[in-house]
Amino acid sequence: TSVGPGGHCSSQCWCASSVNLVSGPNGEAGLFNKERFIMAGGTVLWVVVGLCAYTSAAVVNDAEGGSLTYCQAIYLMSQIITTTGYGDITPKSELGMLFSTFYILVSALVFSGILMELIDYVVDKQQSQVDNALSQMLDGQEVSQSFLQRHTNLLMASLFFGLSALVWMFFFMFYCDEEAGICEGLTLVQAFYFAIVTLCGVGFGDIVPRTQAGELFAAGVSVVGIVTYLNLVGAISDCMLKAKKSAHLSSLSESQFTAADLSNDGTVDLYEFTRFILTKFNMVSAEVLDEIKHNFSELDANGSGDITLEDISDMLQHKSRGKTKVSPKPVP
Repeated sequence: TSVGPGGHCSSQCWCASSVNLVSGPNGEAGLFNKERFIMAGGTVLWVVVGLCAYTSAAVVNDAEGGSLTYCQAIYLMSQIITTTGYGDITPKSELGMLFSTFYILVSALVFSGILMELIDYVVDKQQSQVDNALSQMLDGQEVSQSFLQRHTNLLMASLFFGLSALVWMFFFMFYCDEEAGICEGLTLVQAFYFAIVTLCGVGFGDIVPRTQAGELFAAGVSVVGIVTYLNLVGAISDCMLKAKKSAHLSSLSESQFTAADLSNDGTVDLYEFTRFILTKFNMVSAEVLDEIKHNFSELDANGSGDITLEDISDMLQHKSRGKTKVSPKPVP
């Protein structure tokens, strides 16, 4: 990496940074990859096609029979992608119904791609946390966490969802379009009801935006709100899964003791207890543990229960003899 005059990176430095964005610093997937480029391009195409179609009077009409404005088209598209479906703007012609049918199916693919990216992000983040915890254990450090540390994801997800709901409520309670003389004017209960029904993807349609700004606001915030709702559901599921898989037993019942005692000798040694814990909490399958044990037995050439350098040497010599074959002499 070279730095030019004034502390600015040269072209080599810029190229190295660009490579890191694509491939990551250690060769793993970076911020951008082929799949994400394709998904971004598909999303842009989805938006452009939707805007062109839904602003055409041949596809969807407004209450006066004219074509939708771009604001109304975006509002309708947000209902499709979030599966809210208020029902205040719907296609009336068969052409509009046919287009919307296929557009909704494609929207499911777009939304699934975005959702998968979010899931990948969450999985990668959790794997990083597991790796850090394992590293601390191997270094002999205590891995004790407070309540806030254990439930950080849940608390943050609840905070984001709550903020989305509060912003939604505040807007539809107090916003007024002075030029048009129209106010959203919902009560506290109505605004709370409208926020939860929308952000959770239900969308009864009994309460809808009354102003053009309200439609634009709903188009943007509903997408963000749906994401925060899905994040909250994922955080709750993660907490429940962690509680279920808490690898700690204060005692063993008789049935658990019998299941752990693989040798049926009336005692449970460290290996049997470790195997029981790993399989009970679905951390490792029994098949994987059996394969590990079989691999150990193969390396333990003399069957002593320990692997030594002599065992490794014997194994390598055995493999070497197995690969060496005497070529048959040609028959005269």
